[in-house]
Amino acid sequence: MSFVNKFSPEAKVSHLFVIAIFITIFSATNVNAAFDTIYFYVNGDTTATSMVQGDEFGWGSNCEIGASIMYEIFYDANNNSQIDRSIDILLTAEQVTDGSLLHEETSIPDGQIFNGTFILSLPPGNYIVRALDLSTDSSLENLFSVSAMLSPPNQVSGTLNLPGITAPNPLLANIGVTAESETGDEGFFISITDNNGDYTINLGPSATGVEFYISPAETDGFIAPTYSSTVISGAVTNVDFTYLLPADSVWGIVKDYSGTPLPHESDISAYSMSSYKNATTKNSRYVIYFTEAEKGEWFLENDSRNAPFYTTELSLNFSHDTLGSFEHDLTLITADTAIYAVITEESSLPINNYRVDASSETLSTWTESVSGTGSDNIVRIPVSSLDNSGWFVNVATFDYEFPIPFGYFVQPEFYINVSPGDTVTFNLTTSIGCCIGFTGNIDDSFDDGSLASVDISDLVYLVDFMFKGGPIYVCEDEANVTGGVDGVDISELVYLVDFMFKGGPAPVFCP
Repeated sequence: MSFVNKFSPEAKVSHLFVIAIFITIFSATNVNAAFDTIYFYVNGDTTATSMVQGDEFGWGSNCEIGASIMYEIFYDANNNSQIDRSIDILLTAEQVTDGSLLHEETSIPDGQIFNGTFILSLPPGNYIVRALDLSTDSSLENLFSVSAMLSPPNQVSGTLNLPGITAPNPLLANIGVTAESETGDEGFFISITDNNGDYTINLGPSATGVEFYISPAETDGFIAPTYSSTVISGAVTNVDFTYLLPADSVWGIVKDYSGTPLPHESDISAYSMSSYKNATTKNSRYVIYFTEAEKGEWFLENDSRNAPFYTTELSLNFSHDTLGSFEHDLTLITADTAIYAVITEESSLPINNYRVDASSETLSTWTESVSGTGSDNIVRIPVSSLDNSGWFVNVATFDYEFPIPFGYFVQPEFYINVSPGDTVTFNLTTSIGCCIGFTGNIDDSFDDGSLASVDISDLVYLVDFMFKGGPIYVCEDEANVTGGVDGVDISELVYLVDFMFKGGPAPVFCP
């Protein structure tokens, strides 16, 4: 999601600003499976179309079962109740998939999306909410208005300065400034500058005595300074910011495999070992700026959550020291099929959610999904049929949102050469055995846990051990391809011969 300067040809937003208006989405009870209504929640009133700064606010809509909806909120700068992207200001762009654990608290699609409620303070004025069904390109709009907080008990004010720009100047206007605490429990507070670069943020009584982080949004041609922190108590003034001129930038368009620009907003991230930057596309274009001090090695990628029907380009590793400013288009590929993953914990139904990734070096693309809990432990990972046998599948082991529980290990660590339509199995366990995935890797060669790791060399190894005095197998569980309680004997050899040459059953899964 983003907060966009109306004069900017690109959509850019600081990381802290993204955090300030990011909302956890969860579903409500299904009413119907249509896509015809956007509704608001104001202090518990589901019929309201207006609010006062500091009210408890939320929004949602109905949708087709399992649909992916892009929600956009525009500040209606010219008050004509119509979206004009050259004038109106895009405050948020948030994509939500009904029944996806990437966006909702339930993995069951129910035809209803609700973002919860939170204390919100937007600039006074009129707003347009647009909901776009990404699978059909159909859209809905609804209007609401915001009135100023009466006698605000707390305020933060200051001025934004742009190098080389003298106030008053329209380039100083309509730049967003947010105030948020570390937890966000006190609400989200947003202001917009005037032609002098001045802003005032009204905060409610819950902010009193709490440390807040004040963050200016980026604007075209400049780099936003870092946030300023202050403890809120009455009127806090002179919280000023001076922007920086960029030394380098990376820019481009987000397009599909045929070269057609993506028809909706998409989040782009750049990150290094110590820094993070974010931009949201506008008219399919993005730009990210860097200071002289930020030169060095970075990674650039598209956030897959805002492209639910695509796989996204693998991270680009680049260095400003060698490239300077450069253009790089990001290519998305239509996800027209799927790979499936079964998740277990200690070979039983899981109680935790896990993020499962799939990537293709052939297509230079990747995608992700989140598994459910209990019997909802089969996750569908959308992929492209353009790669029919080369997908790499793994459980994300360093994920802040769906972390691996302490003491657990993933078995196997990954699968290679997975084809669309295949099903792979991951078991989370506290004990690491020598056996990975399917049994049969008797010669202890590279093992991705799949049946592709079981080949003629394993059969030869077992024959040498049994009849020619060859070395014993490294892992008994791998050699026990029948899963029998009597261990490894001639039945394993017969079983492997039947599997390899007579269409017999595959080796059993590791215990």
